[in-house]
Amino acid sequence: MQTHDLLPTPRSLQLGGANLPCPRVLELRARGPAADLEPALSRLERTAAKLGLSCERSPAPAGGFPVHLELDPAPASREAYELQLNRDGARITARCRSGLHAGACTLGQILQNAARNRAALSEVRIEDAADFPVRGVMLDVSRGRVPRMDDLCELVELLSSWKINLVQLYMEHTFAYRRHPDVWADASPFTPEEIRTLDRFARERCVRLVPNQQSFGHFHRWLSLPAYRHLAECPEGVDHPFSREKEPFSLAATDPRCLELLGELYDELFESFSERTLHTGLDETFDLGWGRSKAACEERGKGRVFMDYFLAVHRLVRERGADMQFWADVLLEHPERIAELPADTLACLWGYEAGHPFGDGARLLSAREVPFYLCPGTSSWQSLAGRTGNMVANVSECVQAALGSNAAGLMITDWGDRGHLQAPPASFAAWTLFADLSWNAPRPQGRGVPSLDELADSLDTHAFDDGAHAFGRATLELGSVGERSGASMANASVLFRLLFGDERGEPRRLGLTLEGLEAAGRCLVEARDVAARARPGILEADLVRGEWDWAADLLETSIEFGRGLLGARPAFDVGARLAASIEEHGPLWRRRSRPGGERESLAWLHEAQRVVAARLGP
Repeated sequence: MQTHDLLPTPRSLQLGGANLPCPRVLELRARGPAADLEPALSRLERTAAKLGLSCERSPAPAGGFPVHLELDPAPASREAYELQLNRDGARITARCRSGLHAGACTLGQILQNAARNRAALSEVRIEDAADFPVRGVMLDVSRGRVPRMDDLCELVELLSSWKINLVQLYMEHTFAYRRHPDVWADASPFTPEEIRTLDRFARERCVRLVPNQQSFGHFHRWLSLPAYRHLAECPEGVDHPFSREKEPFSLAATDPRCLELLGELYDELFESFSERTLHTGLDETFDLGWGRSKAACEERGKGRVFMDYFLAVHRLVRERGADMQFWADVLLEHPERIAELPADTLACLWGYEAGHPFGDGARLLSAREVPFYLCPGTSSWQSLAGRTGNMVANVSECVQAALGSNAAGLMITDWGDRGHLQAPPASFAAWTLFADLSWNAPRPQGRGVPSLDELADSLDTHAFDDGAHAFGRATLELGSVGERSGASMANASVLFRLLFGDERGEPRRLGLTLEGLEAAGRCLVEARDVAARARPGILEADLVRGEWDWAADLLETSIEFGRGLLGARPAFDVGARLAASIEEHGPLWRRRSRPGGERESLAWLHEAQRVVAARLGP
């Protein structure tokens, strides 16, 4: 048994001397309340079915391999568990349902690894517990990709097997609110019935499903429609980075009709989500004070106007018996208002670049006794294939800052800026690393941050099921292509921005050189060579390979586009290659995502096509 065999890495693992034959029949024997036992029992039954093993809930010996599940109040941590595996069978002991489920996930991985490697089981004793009580993943399901239910359930299943216990759905306009069909008419939204199904699916896997509904800024999907424009801070529209066109962006903080609308939305959300928690957004309200609230901001100050609106939103949430979460960026611009935060609010501090000062915000909120999560990012958006170096630094630094503070939890975010052109597998490396470190954080005298080789092995074992141990490394290499150019920028890969950003067609503005682009090209060739040896066994492996190849082709297109603009002769017809990628976009998109955001995503590709034709010729 090696480090990458288990995800997350257990806190204490002791191997015995015996090798045990792989069982053919699991006998599940459980003691405790049925509701507390069920997630662990079901987890083991699903694992057995996947491996082709027989599995029986048997209170008495019947000749199979016994697996004992016991609830015991002894462990100090709620999610702590003990797992013993020896000749007498397996025994998992925990004090609660989530701890028991965590132990079942670990035993499931042990069984899967033995089956995958056709090896005997190792005698082992594991004592384990989580460093942070909340380990969450936030999915952007609004700005392009609205996942199909089967794909989203498959992802929740995977994340829960890695002991992720919170999933938030970031929504702007992709919930089918009964009274507002015009807003989501073209978005392929989640219906209340679908959310209730997903909510139940998640709870059965010890995952909390929490709505994340924007409630101030990022409301342009609503305010751009005539029926809602009167609620906007700037009804005439503003330039903002989340659309190619001028649009109203934020709700008017001084208009009570905005609160009436939000109350309606919250009522409908709580009819479908069982969690009594709502993330209300409230981030990036850069146009506050630019329009209808200008006089109020000049008279009372922008911080006062923001906090008055914040408290009004909080009252809406509390009236519905729920707790409120919010992004902390605007609040930290007005630290004098922190003392006014109600005790039942939780701040989410986000930062997505290597070197982000998580510790500064954590110390400020800790000093005021404000509960908070620290939130790194997957570094996948505006990249096509990820930014491997930035991601590893961002996630590991965030976990270290959380460990040195009193953070209530961690939540990694996955955004869809500019068409959500990255496919979900581009985020697998970040989710894998986050799941590992948010459970068992690196310490000076303990384990360190996994090396890229270790992360690649973990990806192959737990995400891609690649017995050739190549696809994980290929994915990390593909995520490094832009970084190998020697140029960098915040919140994006330079190769993505060369095709799709405000700097499109301007390599010198991005700091790109011929030498840097050629270095990126060599990295891409290496990644393709490694990928050719991969044998991923993940469900729909052909789709994952297709998405990988699509991203690689677009990165290569960007490299040759940049070379052509800098005076070199491109290795192929850039326009033709981009046209081929546009043709492939739809079929790949529809296998994983609903049709609602496809046209919006495709528009970014067509804009890149226009720029390429204008700069290099047809």
